[in-house]
Amino acid sequence: MPTRVLALLSALIMLLIVPASASAAPKKVALKFSATTYSVAENAGTFNVTVVRSGNTSAAASVAYSDNGTGTATGGGTHYSFTGGTLNFAAGETSKTFPVTIVDDGTANAPNKTIVFKLANATPAGAQIKTPTAAVTIIDNEGPGTLDFGSAAYTVVESAGAATVTVNRAGASNLKLSVDYAT
Repeated sequence: MPTRVLALLSALIMLLIVPASASAAPKKVALKFSATTYSVAENAGTFNVTVVRSGNTSAAASVAYSDNGTGTATGGGTHYSFTGGTLNFAAGETSKTFPVTIVDDGTANAPNKTIVFKLANATPAGAQIKTPTAAVTIIDNEGPGTLDFGSAAYTVVESAGAATVTVNRAGASNLKLSVDYAT
């Protein structure tokens, strides 16, 4: 019995002497896009894509960002312009952004266009990229717009002779649009 008590006391003393932080493995730096998908109106101008850092925030960290080339939008000023680079996080910083200039080309682009960005080359050693890609959808503002009935059902008195059915248009009011109708 005295041997057990002595072993228990030794273990308790060791717990008091060795600080908890020394016995725990340090957290790794984790980097990711704040969302896996974003959307932006074509006439928005500049859109900022956000990258966040978690885990070990006590040291500096960095991550490279670029266009991965798999989106449907055309860069170089056709649908957007962008220059890849590196985001540098100082100790304690948990969020950074990089700008993308969205070009309002004045033509109807159906369907909407996408840009896919990627993260790579994270530092310090052992840093993890949790969300390596994110897509930005450029929502076309020129058309074709949408047409919908003003109501799902209409009621009219039989003796009225005629019923008024409302059709609403959303978006692209700068373009001529028509629709056929029948009963």
